[in-house]
Amino acid sequence: PMTRKAALLAPAIFGAFDGSTSVVGVLLTLTGHPGQIIPTALGLAVAGGVGMAAGAWLSDDDDSGPAEAAVIGVATALGTVLPVLPYALLAGAAAITCSALTLLLVGAAITAVRARDRSLRRAAAETYGVLAAVCVAVSLCSLLTGAAG
Repeated sequence: PMTRKAALLAPAIFGAFDGSTSVVGVLLTLTGHPGQIIPTALGLAVAGGVGMAAGAWLSDDDDSGPAEAAVIGVATALGTVLPVLPYALLAGAAAITCSALTLLLVGAAITAVRARDRSLRRAAAETYGVLAAVCVAVSLCSLLTGAAG
């Protein structure tokens, strides 16, 4: 049987990755408006964290109790906020670089946990493949809507 700690890893990964991929939209769309990144990301973190927690709690899944709901909500909020923290201290290329490195580190943590039941290469390819796909999709959307820059 799975331990309680192991059972909470799945919602933590799901929430952290959801927050990280969601905030990519904020980061890439608002690159030309850095003053808007932190307030927008904080709003996203609160809405996403509460929404993910409520969605887990309201689901009919017997495995989604209050602890799982809380973990997924907090992980979503943290996954959203961590990549924007560099904008609180830095500007320009330094903020962008540190933010990108933070996203890569969140991806590395998720990859490390996922590599426990699959190869490290596969876990990394899946994690960073999805992150790259999100970046491409958001960039295209920003270009098509005129939101870029």
